[in-house]
Amino acid sequence: MALPRTNLPENAPAGLHGAAPSIADLLRIGDSIASDIGASDFATFFIGAARERGRLTPALDSDYPAVSTQSTILSSSFGDEFVRHAVTSTQPSWWSGERESPATRAFETLGCARRTALGLPDVPGIAFPAYAEHGASGLIAFFGTDILLSDELTPDVHARCFRLFADMVRLGLGQVGPRPAVTQRELDCLKLTANGYTSEEIAVILGLSVHTANQYLTKVTLKLNALNRVHAVAKALRLGLIE
Repeated sequence: MALPRTNLPENAPAGLHGAAPSIADLLRIGDSIASDIGASDFATFFIGAARERGRLTPALDSDYPAVSTQSTILSSSFGDEFVRHAVTSTQPSWWSGERESPATRAFETLGCARRTALGLPDVPGIAFPAYAEHGASGLIAFFGTDILLSDELTPDVHARCFRLFADMVRLGLGQVGPRPAVTQRELDCLKLTANGYTSEEIAVILGLSVHTANQYLTKVTLKLNALNRVHAVAKALRLGLIE
């Protein structure tokens, strides 16, 4: 279930009396930017400890507290390309998807963004590199066939992405703390869950009983302090425990 968005104007302080912004504030801002450019969804990522491995770590997106399909595909399949570009350039990257759309036509007019052959195959999108204090770096991406951007509008959108990312860092979302002591067998079960397998299928693949497979999944869910298996998968992706 998605968290409720607040109805504060975007230029209002993110928290009361200058306090750190809440996750609801950040989701509202992401929604607002997406709506203003005609995007159907947004996703945010951190680049940090995972940079050496060339992958993105999903943070917040339109499906929060779950991790959206778009976030999973970009982080697991195309992380290397986006990370390499984001750590060397502020230039946005866009992709067209498989079919022509208003978004693709708008992207093709942009002189301030580069085209990449990577990205989601079924929907166009654009990704903005973002940076904040203490060397934090990341990516803010938007998806949809009706995105409308121009060279005049894009710098303002990029500036809003920078502010959103700075607030994410301010909230501490990119901090890497001690990771829970998850066993390899628990991770194996969680990875298969992330790929859509049921407990019965996981048991067959790993040569376990269904009861044992469920035990591993229950233990890893508890260790990650997650509400359920879907939430455990989301948290594991954000921690970089699974890809």
